[in-house]
Amino acid sequence: MRMKSRNLLLLTCTFVFNIVVAQKPLSDNVFTSIDDAQKDPEIVQMVDFHSLSLSELNQTFKYKNLLSIDLSMNQFTTFPEQLFFSPKLTTISFGGNQLEILPKRINEFTFLEHLNLENNNITTLPDEIGSLKNLQQISLYKNQLTELPETFGQLLNLKQLDLGRNTLKSFPKNFDKLVQLEELNITENEFDSLPREIGALQNLKIIVAEKNQIVSISNEIGNLNQLLSLYLGGNLLTEIPNSISNIISLQELNVTGNRLSKIPADLKNLVNLAMLSCSKNELITFPIEICNIATLNHLEINQNKIQTIPSQISEMKAIEYLQLDDNLLQTLPTEFGQLRTLKYVYLANNKLAEFPIALTNLSELKQLYLDQNQIITLPIEIKNLSRLQLLHLNKNKIEFIPREISAMTGLKTLTLANNLITTLPQEFGALIGLKMLDLESNQIKEFPVIITKLPNLRILNLGHNQLTNIPSDILLLQNIEELYLGWNQLTTLPTELNNLKKLKVINLEGNTISDDEKTRIKTLLPDVQINF
Repeated sequence: MRMKSRNLLLLTCTFVFNIVVAQKPLSDNVFTSIDDAQKDPEIVQMVDFHSLSLSELNQTFKYKNLLSIDLSMNQFTTFPEQLFFSPKLTTISFGGNQLEILPKRINEFTFLEHLNLENNNITTLPDEIGSLKNLQQISLYKNQLTELPETFGQLLNLKQLDLGRNTLKSFPKNFDKLVQLEELNITENEFDSLPREIGALQNLKIIVAEKNQIVSISNEIGNLNQLLSLYLGGNLLTEIPNSISNIISLQELNVTGNRLSKIPADLKNLVNLAMLSCSKNELITFPIEICNIATLNHLEINQNKIQTIPSQISEMKAIEYLQLDDNLLQTLPTEFGQLRTLKYVYLANNKLAEFPIALTNLSELKQLYLDQNQIITLPIEIKNLSRLQLLHLNKNKIEFIPREISAMTGLKTLTLANNLITTLPQEFGALIGLKMLDLESNQIKEFPVIITKLPNLRILNLGHNQLTNIPSDILLLQNIEELYLGWNQLTTLPTELNNLKKLKVINLEGNTISDDEKTRIKTLLPDVQINF
């Protein structure tokens, strides 16, 4: 993955690896037209010629006071010689071209601070790149580099380095000299380790090393006492070095998609850790030790082989986001109900035979995913989830909905597809905030008229049931936009559908509707996308 800003609630990183090299000097003299820039070359400090299909620069392109140029997303195959007439350049953006060779004369840009060469075809870098003593940011993302020159270690002021999506296997010998480096991206390369030299880069705040072939991490990584985010997903790790627990500053740790069978007990020492992702591993037991991390508010431990949750989970006083789907859970401990800060819970694709009562104590819960379990009934205590906005219960064995659901007035999305439901209680009409209702693939024979009491409903899916008619009361759904009625036993639709002015899509596939009736429906709903 490319370093980028991430939303912690959706997961992942709260920090920004901003190596797009777009930090241009402040100036009023920004030119986006070559003709305009030519009128008075002396005043030109910034030019933005991105996405102009340029393959070369005019020979008259000579701006001695130029500080910043953006030539990204063009068709250059060679580095323009005309740029060497601009020795004061501090920013060069040349991403998204077809450059194969960076010229040796690159060392003439002695003031250069930001260099963007991402998404080109560069296979090697000249030794002269080490002469760019003022360089602070360089992006070489998505090129064809197999190695870096040893002179790369001479870039002593480098703070941000993006080497993602190349075929690098190792760092150059002097890489440990880049002591000012704060952000490093080596995603999608061929590294098999994070070597001991990494421990010398003690200003590092972000490391993204996902999707390599890393099997080991040097213990020296524990020396990175300013590290905030460490991403190691998609590698071949079978263990995490205990020294990581020494990085007290660490706030985000992602080891998703490795071969871990356990989490180090000392991880509890990471007193500032806010996000931990260890999904897609080989964990059999829930790591009790992480329950003691008081700052942890985002945990992803899905797609493992966990069978039970320990009672100590109640100690996670800050947890807001918990992803436990795709495990082997059969139940949840009572203590789970003490996680009063929880807002997002994922428990889909487990082996839950009952709706866990503990969940009904989570008064702050906003989203709950319980798809693909073996739940038969919903408890009356579900009424306690008055702040729940989204509830997914697809692919269970639910036969009826309790009337206590009426207390869940915060619900906006409710999915109950692939269950055994035959009808809805009258109290269902109290869910006036509901915008999306999915009842596909149940055993409903009559259209539940109570649905027409839901004034804010936008999307309704009743496909794959046994409906024979649609009542005229459907006209009450004045905000409906999408109506899915496919694969029922319908032969006609009521004229009142014409009153649904916001309707955009209606699906009627798999019904036995005659050609004449299809023609009538098309006339009835001229502005609606109809699928027969």
